[in-house]
Amino acid sequence: MRTYHRSYWMLLLPLLLCVSCEDIKEAFGDDDDKFEARDLKFFGQWQGTQSGVELPAQRVIKNQQDWTALWQQIHSGQSGSPDAPRIDFEKRMVLAALMGRQSTGGHSIQITRVRERENDVRARYRQISPTGSGAPGQTSPYHLVEVRRVKGKPVEWVAE
Repeated sequence: MRTYHRSYWMLLLPLLLCVSCEDIKEAFGDDDDKFEARDLKFFGQWQGTQSGVELPAQRVIKNQQDWTALWQQIHSGQSGSPDAPRIDFEKRMVLAALMGRQSTGGHSIQITRVRERENDVRARYRQISPTGSGAPGQTSPYHLVEVRRVKGKPVEWVAE
């Protein structure tokens, strides 16, 4: 009988020590109203060091018109540029990290992670520059990724 009462109090004691319902929710993990952040899968990606993009930028493309314009800008100055890949913009969006014109070679840019969070989407990217003077010639690196479209949340870009 004593063991039963002791066990009962051991279970009840943490509840009595909590000072509010919020403490109880936090202590026992009431997940009904919590959003769990998750990485977004890359369904497609395109990367290169030569493009017609002069200035650095990060863009979110959510429609065919903007996608076609960006694709043409990236491939401007190239003979026989390919058609823009087909994207279903009802379900997907394209994130573009553009490094802009660089005076030497050896530069690159990479979108490393896209994560949906409670109030936004965070896109992390890394710019890589050569040490020293770099290879001769100009470059204009870019990286484009196709991810699931997230409606109603802004995209926050974070440089690593």
